[in-house]
This record gives sequence, C-alpha cells and structure tokens, in this order.
Amino acid sequence: MRVKTAVLGLLLCALLPQAVLAADAGSFLRIGVGARALGMGGAFVALADDPTAIYWNPAGLASLESGELVSMYTNQFGLGAHFSFLAFSQPWGEKKGWAVGIVNLSLGQIPITALDEHGRPIVVGYTGSSETALLLAYAQILFRSSLGITIKGIRQALADESSLGFGIDFGAKIPLFENLSLGAILRTGFVNWSTGEKAVFPAQAILGMAYCLFPKFIVTFDVGLQTGRRMEVHAGAECWLIPQLALRMGLDRGKFTAGAGVVIRQFKLDYALMFHDLGLSHRVSFGMRL
Repeated sequence: MRVKTAVLGLLLCALLPQAVLAADAGSFLRIGVGARALGMGGAFVALADDPTAIYWNPAGLASLESGELVSMYTNQFGLGAHFSFLAFSQPWGEKKGWAVGIVNLSLGQIPITALDEHGRPIVVGYTGSSETALLLAYAQILFRSSLGITIKGIRQALADESSLGFGIDFGAKIPLFENLSLGAILRTGFVNWSTGEKAVFPAQAILGMAYCLFPKFIVTFDVGLQTGRRMEVHAGAECWLIPQLALRMGLDRGKFTAGAGVVIRQFKLDYALMFHDLGLSHRVSFGMRL
C-alpha cells in the first residue's frame, strides 16, 4: 500500500474562527477571551477593567479594586476544538495589580489518513493536538497612566511533535480626559519545535479608545496591525440598563457581535453571540469577585 499520511487536524484548524484561519504560529492566542469583550467586538484594549486584562491589555490590572476569577469554555462550532480560559487577578496596594491565567486549545480524535493502492483515502489511526499558554501579568500606575506586562510560557503538541516557547505583551492605558482613555498593546513570541524548527509569532500592535458617552454607556474602538496581515478594526458598545444588567454589541472585523451581562452580588455571567462565515458561535464566561 502506497501511504501518504496527512494529519487532518490542520484542515480542522482551518474551520476555526477568523483569528485562527491563518496557519501562522501562535494563532490560538488570538482567538479572544471573555464573553464581555467578545460581545463588544473584541474592542477592549482601552477598557480592560476585569481579569481578562491579562489577555487584552495587562495595564488594566493596575486599577482593579478587588480580587476576581474569570473562566470561559467553548467547543468551537461543535467541531471538537475545545477552547478554554481561566484567570485570577488581584490588586497589589492602590496602584499595582497582578494576575495569573491559562489559555488552551485542544483537538481530540483527529483522523490520520492514508491512500491505499487505488488512491482512495482511508483512516489508519487517530491523534490529537494541544496548544497551551500559561500567563503571568503585572501592572502599575505611573504618572496617572498605567503600564503592564504579560509573560507567556507556551507549549504546543501535534501528533508526535511538540514545542516550547515564550511570549510577551507590553500594554499601556492613558486617561486623556475624565471620560476618554487610550490603550495600546504590543505582542510577540516564538516557539522551538522538537523538529529543530523555530516559529516566530507575527508581531501584533493594537491601539484602542474607550469613551463614556454618559454614565453606564461606553463605546470602544480598536485598530490592530499585524505582520503579514491587513489592518483589523474592532468596535463595541456597552450599556448598563440597571446595575445588574448590561447589553452589548459590536463589530469584529466587519462581523456583527452582541451580548449581555448579569451581575448578582459577587457573581457575573456574560454571554456573547458572534457571527462567522461558518455560522453563529456562542461564548459564555463566568466571573466571581473574591
């Protein structure tokens, strides 16, 4: 039998959201976390005022007022691509904050195919893949502005190969006026594979704006630049109808998003609805103040 094996997980990855459509390194770290931010079109760099700041902009950790835990899980489009996020943040005095978190994307039971003597594909086995990043972040307020850094330890595994790597994010939040703030983040990283190859993550820079039109109504806008890609635009809005209920909407690279949030005492439940070429996807995240 003439065998030409191909791991179909690479094909499955092509069916994930736009953030992972490209086969570039570290794409799982650009899927986005937190149903609140995703419901606002992923325009969260200048807002970043909850534990998901460890992902969107670590500078936001400097102004958090209490410890908080946030988690999110989704099965991407029901295709068996399991994406999860967990983070804990904690203030450190009045002008500092820190957080730890984990991001994971795993694919199980990926068929390995071969061509038989007649050129027909057959399944000869199964494998899996996993991509994980451990995050550690610190932020501090300096001269009214906030600066933050997130350090990432990264491990990837595909079939019999694996990689280890490192990533780093630099973030800043600058309050211009009472109701207007700017945010910025720069991301980079790399992994070294067991095959001897080194994969460098495309550098990414995002500039953002958050403006409070009136109490409890916020609009956000982000512009992202990444090596080898076109400029990305994100926009969002959040309106708190009552202290316990928020509605959200946004545009994520031209795709409509919507969401809602409920707060009951120290607990938070957020939901996001996202439109993609493959259909609708849903995100639910849970938060708890400690």
